[in-house]
Amino acid sequence: MSAHNLHCLTCHVLVSIPHALTYMTPCCSRWVCDACVSRLPQLLQFCPYCQDPRCGVWGVREPPPYEDEEKRREYGDELPEYEESCRDAMETKKMPLEKEKEDCSAVHYVQPTDTVVGLALKYNVDLTLLRRTNRIFHDNDIHARTALLIPGYAGLSVSSSPSPDDERKARLKRFQLQSKCIDPAEARVYMDAAEYNVEDALERYRDDLAWERAHPKPEGEGSRLSAGGLRERK
Repeated sequence: MSAHNLHCLTCHVLVSIPHALTYMTPCCSRWVCDACVSRLPQLLQFCPYCQDPRCGVWGVREPPPYEDEEKRREYGDELPEYEESCRDAMETKKMPLEKEKEDCSAVHYVQPTDTVVGLALKYNVDLTLLRRTNRIFHDNDIHARTALLIPGYAGLSVSSSPSPDDERKARLKRFQLQSKCIDPAEARVYMDAAEYNVEDALERYRDDLAWERAHPKPEGEGSRLSAGGLRERK
């Protein structure tokens, strides 16, 4: 008799007298003591080691076979192709995003006093949806924008179009955020030279930074800004 056969399968008590083990499972030949059988009669119909109710002493009828013909009628003979399944899932996922874009029927021109929470309350739109539609990762990001889309709002915008001065200020701030130029006067020089085209101003600013790295200034020399505003270009 093996070592595990001297222990009760349920309570794991070591039994030195074999006749105290009154029941052996027919599936794995493990013993169950009389006390456990008296306390849990269902052990005669279920083997806790094999986890199979059909291993009990009384046996259980086999489950009915699957109706293959009915399955074929319900699911078809072939499984859908993997690419088609992925394509359907992607199209389903894109539908809400496309609907959000269609629902963006109002444009709000950002004012200096605007906040994301305030705009959500003003237009009665979901705050998370407003952030996601405009890709706002931090609430202060809105002040680097000229306008925001208001998703799911069918009324008229409650903001007025920005004045030329406000537009220039917004572009100047956007240039500073993207270039990390902390000097407002220097940023204004680049924006004036580029006629307030942010991309042109950024290109000039980065060119000057690259030129400065390639031609280090002697100690005590002034800024790269010349009397005309920018580094003199040959």
